[in-house]
Amino acid sequence: MVVAALAAGAGLQFWRTPTPAPQPVARVAQPIPNELVLPTRNRMILAISPDGSKMVLAANQRLYLRSLDSLTAVELPGTQGGGSPFFSPDGQWVGFFAGGQTKKTPVAGGTPAVICTRDGFDASWTPNDTILIGTAFAGILSVSAQGGTPSVLVKPEPGILYLKPVSLPDGKSFLYVRGKPGSFESFEGVMR
Repeated sequence: MVVAALAAGAGLQFWRTPTPAPQPVARVAQPIPNELVLPTRNRMILAISPDGSKMVLAANQRLYLRSLDSLTAVELPGTQGGGSPFFSPDGQWVGFFAGGQTKKTPVAGGTPAVICTRDGFDASWTPNDTILIGTAFAGILSVSAQGGTPSVLVKPEPGILYLKPVSLPDGKSFLYVRGKPGSFESFEGVMR
């Protein structure tokens, strides 16, 4: 009898739990003004904030922030030489590479801070405040978003590229791409 009552209570709770409302689909076109020159290297040029309200564009060796409720992008101060932007999980910071360093700058404006004296091709900011850096031939590195010395998270193999680390929501797992240079057909995704 007690088991039946508990089962009925659990069933009622499941039935009463609302399902999340579907999120609207947003499509955005970002025209590139003639005065903005996009990077010629194979680096990320665009990042979208986790809540989808902002984007950062790398152009003219600087970063430009655009709120999606605005038609204009404004330069983020102190991002000269910056490229490969990525957002913090809360969307309050933009990480980027410049001058052989990994840096971060507040979205609200302010002075960029150096995270470490190592740059990469691309990066991902995890929910546990760690930054994963795809370094091409040096594997995948990990460093605290508060700063420090990067550690090797994925040890490199000779002749293999390691790119595009993407943190998964659990903050522990991530995906990355590895493969031989010159042929995108030989690349594979790996989950750690």
